[in-house]
Amino acid sequence: MFQERGLAASNNAIAFWTEFPMSGDCPSRAIDPQADTALLQVNVGTPHPVAGAGYIATISLPLTEAPPNAAEVCRRLNALELKQPDFVPRLGAWGLHGANDLPGYSCFIPCAQPIEDLHKTIMWWCVLRAGWLRTRFWIAKTGLNLPVLLNG
Repeated sequence: MFQERGLAASNNAIAFWTEFPMSGDCPSRAIDPQADTALLQVNVGTPHPVAGAGYIATISLPLTEAPPNAAEVCRRLNALELKQPDFVPRLGAWGLHGANDLPGYSCFIPCAQPIEDLHKTIMWWCVLRAGWLRTRFWIAKTGLNLPVLLNG
């Protein structure tokens, strides 16, 4: 379904990933390491220390370094999502990811047993969220448009 829409995508029994083009026409960094794509992942049966097993979804933006105000970027993205009248479920949040504190999105949905096709639904929510960010706050080959994001 995602490949039919022009996205590089793959899955196995416990994970599903796709790359979402933030700019350009190359669908994957596997084809062009410089492709400006966000990595979207949904993993099934991921253990959580409090909530048990479930689905974890993440959006990793094609950033090599965090903006100087990365925490404020995440706070602003979360606030702007809440202003959208018709948006995907707000079950996760933008936050700092990895050792470099890069802005990224993550969501955990507790679920003891996988539900048929729920991983596809969660991935579609990630695609729509990444598309919203690309349309409103992304500059091709540059990254986040901080003046628009933080002041707009």
